[in-house]
Amino acid sequence: MRRLISSVIAVTIAVTLAIPTTHAADLEEIIVTATKKEESLQDVSISVSVLSGEDIQNAGFHDFAGISQYIPNFAVSENAVSTIVSMRGVGAGANQSFEQSVGLFVDGVHLAKGRQFRTGLFDIERVEALRGPQGVLFGKNTLSGAVNVISAKPVIGGEFGGQISLAAEDENNAEIIDGHLNIPAGDSFAVRLSFKDRQDDGYIENKYLGTAGPTADEKMMRISASWQPSEALRIDIKHTDGEHTRVGSTVVQNTFDMAMPPTPTAGLAFMVANNFFPAFVADVGNHHGYEDLNQGAAKGAAGIRLGINPVGTITNTADTAINISYDMASGMNLKATIGNAKYDFIDGIDADFGPFQLVSRDDWQTYEQDSVELRLSSAPDSDITWTVGAYWDSQEQDIDRLIDLDGTLGGLVGVLKSMGMLPYNSLFTTPVPVLVANGLVNPFPFPLGAGVVPGTGPYANGEVWMPGAPLYGNNGCQVEAAFAAYAGMALPPCTFQSAYDHAIRIGDWTQWSDAKAVFGQVGFDLNDTVEMQLGVRYIREQKHVEAKTCLGSYSYDGGSSGREIMTRDGVKQACNPSPFLAGIMGAGYDTWAHDFNNVPQRDTEHWLPSLQIEKRIGDDHMVYFSFSKGYKSGGYNAADDQNPMFVNVGGAKVPVPNEPDPSFEYDDETGTSFEIGGKHSLSNSLQFNWAVATATYKNQQVSTFQGTGFVVGNAAASDVDTVEIDLTWQATDNLRIALAAAYIDGVYSDFSTAACTELQMAYFRGIAGPSRAYDAKLITINDFGPDVTDPTGLCRIVWNGAGTYGGGNQDLSGEPLGTGDYNGSLRLDYAKPLANGMVLFAGLDYNFFDDYHLTGDLDPIDIQEGNARVNARIGISKGNLTALIYGRNLSDEHIATGGFDTPLLGGGHSYYMSEFKTVGARLTYKF
Repeated sequence: MRRLISSVIAVTIAVTLAIPTTHAADLEEIIVTATKKEESLQDVSISVSVLSGEDIQNAGFHDFAGISQYIPNFAVSENAVSTIVSMRGVGAGANQSFEQSVGLFVDGVHLAKGRQFRTGLFDIERVEALRGPQGVLFGKNTLSGAVNVISAKPVIGGEFGGQISLAAEDENNAEIIDGHLNIPAGDSFAVRLSFKDRQDDGYIENKYLGTAGPTADEKMMRISASWQPSEALRIDIKHTDGEHTRVGSTVVQNTFDMAMPPTPTAGLAFMVANNFFPAFVADVGNHHGYEDLNQGAAKGAAGIRLGINPVGTITNTADTAINISYDMASGMNLKATIGNAKYDFIDGIDADFGPFQLVSRDDWQTYEQDSVELRLSSAPDSDITWTVGAYWDSQEQDIDRLIDLDGTLGGLVGVLKSMGMLPYNSLFTTPVPVLVANGLVNPFPFPLGAGVVPGTGPYANGEVWMPGAPLYGNNGCQVEAAFAAYAGMALPPCTFQSAYDHAIRIGDWTQWSDAKAVFGQVGFDLNDTVEMQLGVRYIREQKHVEAKTCLGSYSYDGGSSGREIMTRDGVKQACNPSPFLAGIMGAGYDTWAHDFNNVPQRDTEHWLPSLQIEKRIGDDHMVYFSFSKGYKSGGYNAADDQNPMFVNVGGAKVPVPNEPDPSFEYDDETGTSFEIGGKHSLSNSLQFNWAVATATYKNQQVSTFQGTGFVVGNAAASDVDTVEIDLTWQATDNLRIALAAAYIDGVYSDFSTAACTELQMAYFRGIAGPSRAYDAKLITINDFGPDVTDPTGLCRIVWNGAGTYGGGNQDLSGEPLGTGDYNGSLRLDYAKPLANGMVLFAGLDYNFFDDYHLTGDLDPIDIQEGNARVNARIGISKGNLTALIYGRNLSDEHIATGGFDTPLLGGGHSYYMSEFKTVGARLTYKF
């Protein structure tokens, strides 16, 4: 840490000496609300980056993922089920129940869920990124930072007017129209109407379907009203509605190497890929999509063949913020912020991420939050300044989910059987020994399915069961008729079904949250040049959950091809209590029905202190020291494949459906940060800001992949050191140069339960051996003892409550977080007046980063090498008209924002890709 501080001081001196301070245009003062009041950026003792709405629009970005390129130590990435947001290397994992480590505040209202970071940006005044815990003033879920978005306000007393912009982009065929209208009504009231409509065809070519994606259709509207009946009172009300439809995926297959020995499913998948989809195999690593998007071999001609919804998302949002500010006669100020935020979305996911017809996932989620904050502040000119306040919010999140698994692989399993390569028509087939042990055999002295005896066949699945033969592969539910006709037994349908064309998993998860807080901050001068601020926030939070998952199935019954599966408003196919289905799903996929309806309520509380000391050195320099704590909420695993507890009964693994495994609940995560920084105005045209911070995070919430599903827990602790610099230089009247960069050194101080890589997990299949069909799930603690590791000694078997194999963990303690050592942005903006009142302006951005890991297991295969994006723009404005040409990622770099082990192809790896090269033009008219 001492070396980092010395380095920053040296850089400050070097910058001061190296940059000439000849006369140039003065830098404009930047006003921020990072401390919940308006202050100059140079007076705020926080590491802050600011982007104006004009900068965002000129760069052509529409969301937080785009603008994160310009904010050091801030990253936003989107995967199939969630949005991952991190600051200074610390963020939330991929579980829809996780709260965020980086808080999002829009016009003062906290938007608590990662999905809300997908909110489109339009008609924005500015975006402020605050680094480090912001617990006192911003509250929970600001563990590593906060993003403060201020939308444009109506202009009271202004003129009627506005602007409209039209844009088009060539690489993705995008069309964008946006604008706003300011409508004054007298001297005290005004209304602002804003809108944005964006459509594009996507940037990734899907070689299987012959299409591109993901497509986007986004419509957003905001109405804002401001009323200021007196100088003392102002009321701002804003309501925003958004509709966003996306079809397709950003997933590409990056590697295709089978981990040996393979799982039975992986072995089959690689065989199917090589024999039926050779073009897919040949295209691996070329950054093309190759998913069937749950449409199967029909490729869209027959619509969705697996699951219900198209791959993509349909999201509706509605956010309301009411801000009231009242200046009292004493000089004190009372502020109230009242918010309501809600969304609903439907997601469709091709969960095998390839041309296979195996796994789909459909999510239906709703969320609503109400919040109120009251703040009372002292008069600005008080010798002792203070702020006290209270906060309350209430949240409800509901998730319904359908997992659909096609055991026929879209009919390919039957083809392989006809070729003699497989013994069954469906992957979901009960083994013969189990059938024999349970007496599921043909009891009649004649064959079933041969068509010889009336009413017994031939059956649509082509199976024939001889007398005494196990009813193996019985996926048609036809044989009950023979029992009724010849044994006089009236049996429920599918009593003897031992194989299933499809297996489905239906999940229902609902969580309720209630949080209350009081806070205060006081500031006073220690002497003429030193000021101290002390703050504290007390929070009490309660959470309650109900979660259940059931197993179901549907099949094709002879002449009927009617599929009956869950819909949002009703369940056509009820859950199937068959012990054979439960056995198949439990043994093969570690999935068990459960109903957690009596989980004790969580009740937690935290004290979050802060301390800032500012030292003024003349009028142009300030250095500061700060200490702060933050936390983010714990909760309950939202994965529908969460396991219940297990007990060992007669050597068998038996679930306890109403009792959750300990991994179902996870605790709060906490962080403590120390920061030293400086704000320096080296001349009227040159500013240099820096910060050095060290932070410790404990009980970090981790979502860990263990073989076939995810478990969550407080599994990690980490230490993070970082240096951040921000240099802005108005080099000439026409040229402005800005450099924002960060160095980060983060390590796991404790992470003994990290996910193992697929190659490490393959070792456990190997020790299971051929006698267990290389199936690690058949290993027990009695076979090898409690401590079993791979040859590296890092990955070890995790035993479940029944003493059988439950996955693997590796110890990454002492390993880096995988964020990369550096990241930043260099920006050049040029503007020059021309003849006839025209102005030429241009900009060039170089956004760079170091190597970073794409997966939490730090698999060396999943690394995005250091690279840079180059963005540029050039335009001319005259009067009310502006014409602009812009480009993003002009060198067409293929940059992955995330990665994962392809679920079906054990050993293969898939990536989520960021935007490829895009060039566009925008025309803006102000009136």
